[in-house]
Amino acid sequence: MTEPVFLSPPVDVQEAFLSAAALLGKTDCAVKAQFRNFASLKATLQRQGNTISANVSPGFAAGGRDVLVGLALDLTARAYRMRVPDNAYTRAYREFRRSQNSNQLNNALKRSHGRKRNLQAQGAWHDLNDIVLRMTREYPLLQTLSVPKMGWNAKGGSRILGFYDESAHEILINANLDQKRVPPFVLEYVIFHELLHAKHPVKHGRSRRTIHTTEFKREERQYPFYDEAMAWLKRNNVDRDWD
Repeated sequence: MTEPVFLSPPVDVQEAFLSAAALLGKTDCAVKAQFRNFASLKATLQRQGNTISANVSPGFAAGGRDVLVGLALDLTARAYRMRVPDNAYTRAYREFRRSQNSNQLNNALKRSHGRKRNLQAQGAWHDLNDIVLRMTREYPLLQTLSVPKMGWNAKGGSRILGFYDESAHEILINANLDQKRVPPFVLEYVIFHELLHAKHPVKHGRSRRTIHTTEFKREERQYPFYDEAMAWLKRNNVDRDWD
């Protein structure tokens, strides 16, 4: 797939933040805003007294001036602990962030600038590649799937059991599941769940992003040991957090 070419932003980020400050009644604050090549669609703002400094990914310029002003309103209002206004600018910003184009742009930035992970599939007890190979053979739902790269998440203390990185087509599994006491069907369920994320893209609507679609949930319950895995996780007080 051809990566997008990122041209010089056609909108003025400094002007956008000055306009946002004026709309919030902060006409006397000093503003320094600039585009910065983040490795994702990201924006940051720091406030010291009545001075704000903002760094914004050039990708936001793709949404035009209204989106940039909406972003500036959101960040500036939060920095001053003010209520974020609901107006045409902030609605344009929220719609842009929820859009499929925004998601694709974020993934493209990650591919272009992000660090490559050194994934380790072989754990102390389980080899993720062996498990995925067997699952894609056994389960018809997964047989046409382009299998993501697999690796253990070294930050085993995280509450997130599994994570599918769409931009890199990679799955990370919490290293706390690489233990003898964890039943194989529990680990397999977590992998099954993340493989379904690779199969079912996030749906983008005007007002929300849907990660677990109706079809996703229907197929998830076709995992043969779904009820047993849910019961084990609940019995062992394991929080299920999915990204």
